Amino acid sequence: MIDRLTLRTAALALLVAIPMAAQAIGLLPEVTVPVANVNDDTEHALYIENASDALARGENVLEFWVPEMDEGFPQFLYYQNLPHLSVVALHRLLGGTVDIFTVFNIVRYLGIVLLPLTVFWSMRRMDFDVVAAAVGASASTLFATNFLYGFDVGSYLWRGLGLYTQIWAMHLSFIALASLWRLLRYGTGFRWTAVVLGALVLSHLLYAYMMVVTAALLLVWGVTRANALARIARLAGAGAIALALTSWMWLPYILERGFQNASPYLQPEKYASFGAPTILGWLVRGELTDYGRVPVLAALLAIGVVATIRLRASSAAFALALFAVCFLYGFDVGSYLWRGLGLYTQIWAMHLSFIALASLWRLLRYGTGFRWTAVVLGALVLSHLLYAYMMVVTAALLLVWGVTRANALARIARLAGAGAIALALTSWMWLPYILERGFQNASPYLQPEKYASFGAPTILGWLVRGELTDYGRVPVLAALLAIGVVATIRLRASSAAFALALFAVWLVLYFGRGTLGPLASLLPLQETLLFHRFIGGVHIAAIMLIGVGGSAIFALVRAQQSSARTAIAAAAIAILLVPAIKERLDFENLNGLWMRQTKSAIDSDTEMAAIIGALRDLPAGRVYAGLRSNWGEQLDFAIPFRSVHAYQYLVTDRFRMLAPPYGGASLNSDLQFDFNDQVAAQYDLYNVRYVVAPRGLAMPGFLQPLRTTTRYVLYATPSSGHAEYVALAGREQVSSAASLFPRNRAFVNGPGPAARAYIRWDYPAPADRVLSGEIAGCPSGTLRYERVQASRFDFIASCPTPATLVVKETYHPNWRATVDGAPVETFMASPSFIGIPLPAGEHFVVVDYRSTPIKTPLFVFGLLALVALILARRDLPERVRGMRPRLDRWRRAARARLAR
Repeated sequence: MIDRLTLRTAALALLVAIPMAAQAIGLLPEVTVPVANVNDDTEHALYIENASDALARGENVLEFWVPEMDEGFPQFLYYQNLPHLSVVALHRLLGGTVDIFTVFNIVRYLGIVLLPLTVFWSMRRMDFDVVAAAVGASASTLFATNFLYGFDVGSYLWRGLGLYTQIWAMHLSFIALASLWRLLRYGTGFRWTAVVLGALVLSHLLYAYMMVVTAALLLVWGVTRANALARIARLAGAGAIALALTSWMWLPYILERGFQNASPYLQPEKYASFGAPTILGWLVRGELTDYGRVPVLAALLAIGVVATIRLRASSAAFALALFAVCFLYGFDVGSYLWRGLGLYTQIWAMHLSFIALASLWRLLRYGTGFRWTAVVLGALVLSHLLYAYMMVVTAALLLVWGVTRANALARIARLAGAGAIALALTSWMWLPYILERGFQNASPYLQPEKYASFGAPTILGWLVRGELTDYGRVPVLAALLAIGVVATIRLRASSAAFALALFAVWLVLYFGRGTLGPLASLLPLQETLLFHRFIGGVHIAAIMLIGVGGSAIFALVRAQQSSARTAIAAAAIAILLVPAIKERLDFENLNGLWMRQTKSAIDSDTEMAAIIGALRDLPAGRVYAGLRSNWGEQLDFAIPFRSVHAYQYLVTDRFRMLAPPYGGASLNSDLQFDFNDQVAAQYDLYNVRYVVAPRGLAMPGFLQPLRTTTRYVLYATPSSGHAEYVALAGREQVSSAASLFPRNRAFVNGPGPAARAYIRWDYPAPADRVLSGEIAGCPSGTLRYERVQASRFDFIASCPTPATLVVKETYHPNWRATVDGAPVETFMASPSFIGIPLPAGEHFVVVDYRSTPIKTPLFVFGLLALVALILARRDLPERVRGMRPRLDRWRRAARARLAR
């Protein structure tokens, strides 16, 4: 028996170690080849560098101005930042011996490679057997999709999407789910659950949102009359603590979200998702797990579903339900590679989602790990807001999973407590975001599917074809997924059944707005939700069901009866995974090749290095190197495939740029698509002082060559400076960003910039209306002195009459202006710039950005809540329960007195 158990342990360890070793080798170029990024990791690296600089300057590292992109924006007010701050802290702990960009890449690398360990730990905490946990862990980094933003490595690598915070969300989501499971099911881990939920909030708001949905499912999973109140109390307690811990982030965000852009140019499926037919098609074809390869994971998933239905194990059934709720920026490696999407924060979200899921499972099921759950949830919030959102949904599912009358209140209390602590720990991030989100852009140019997702037909098509798990390969994972679903249906074990339920819930939500219709409006904050990112929830549940599928194969060959059968079962699964491992290695090897070729091309371009050196010696001003829609595509360092362009490279070199928007967060970022480089007034509007263009390209006559090489020309443009006196053509109230954008676009493309006739916006206002007419400008006004810093501007301005000074930086209510030392009110001027009323005469004007006033107090509050949580008595829940008889006696006595 000992030998058989030893062999079984060794076989399962090898099953997990082989994919991990393959990934560790394949991903090494992400650390060893330092090259400019082509995806969202460009932004993440920029945020980290700016945070490090802000800390060095003594500014508030929790919120500062990022000046390089989109005319500047306070990104940390609106974006999960625990993953970025962690890199800064690690860099400081290393004493600067390793450069911060390398530290960032090491964190990304470890986050991807170590995900199987998080998955294994989380699934074991959720009562999956060791075989299911090992198979799920081994499959967790082998997903392949067509860059659908899921858990495949394409979401994170250089050639991928760069979803850095989702790496954190992956881990924290699993940990939070496991913690909620134990909290609601067993009443254990209250403190841990609250902390994990808080970490999830701070790491990825969307995944925290998803965890709320999951927690609701967990709450009713296994609920009875006897446990209902206890489950509710547990969940509410953990949630409330998590909210308190994270209030420094989410509350300012809510209060200021009106200043964040929601681009009308974003693909519609990103908001609305793809719809049920499409997603179910991907599922059936294996494209959600094994795109472009043999559907290995899809097969295991199918086996897991069947096993769950048959066995009805609680954990597996929950995983199936979760998979159905979330059902493409998934967990495939393409989301993270250099040649992929660069979703750095999603790397964190991957890990944290699993950890959070496991923590929630144990918190709700066993009542253990309360503190840990709160911390992990807080980390997920700070790492990836979307995955934190998803974890909220997941937590809701967990809450009802296995709830009874006897345990309902305990489960609610555990979840609420952990959630409250997580919110308290992260309030410094989410509260300012909520308060200020009106100043964040929602681009009208974003693909509509990013808001609405792809719809049921498309997603079901991907599911059927295996493209949700095995895009472009044999659908190995899709097969395992199918086996897991069948096994879950047959066996009906609690953990497997929950996984199946979770699969169902996330699959339906992933279908998006087109399928959900008016039901989508019932989701909190649905107006800015990117439904296509709910693929992450699908992948979380799929990993668990794939594990169930692998466990079903072990059961089918009766592996427990002999060492030979154990070896056969392990070998069968290992062989089944070989196509997936090979395809991932091929993908990653091409990623490494492209990285090395890109680095070599950039390093050998001495002419571009000379242009950059010249720019550093010139006075501050924005730089223009073309757009994606014009000659900017020619400045590609002669790389034979689509890679880094000059407009991207100059951003990584920390120049203020007028370039294609990255995140498009500021309200004026989408206006850059309308930039006309043939009109002088457009350059002056944005204070574009320098142009880098290909030699031989016909440019307007008002551009003056400063330096010419055989390949490039550096031009100077006429500019009135970073501020200028302007007339006000009118004053209008504007109620929303959607109303503001077309007005600003009309201004940019109209006569206003050339005439220096701007518009004063009162934004956000209760209604749209015109308030007043024209106010004269100051044609004779001058700007005698100008100093441009990262988050501060100094000017000496002079005008013989009272007039308006416009600073050509994105307006935000957190800008503070003083005139000769006296504070003055600022206002928004078209196109979302800073307007300052000045009296007649010469004045010294200072404009500096200050973090949201409530941010630091909320952060201190979160720290105090965390300390209190750590120091609280471990037997506090038992002591509270012990007070119930006394409270009942007091209640009866009070009723008796009232009856008299």
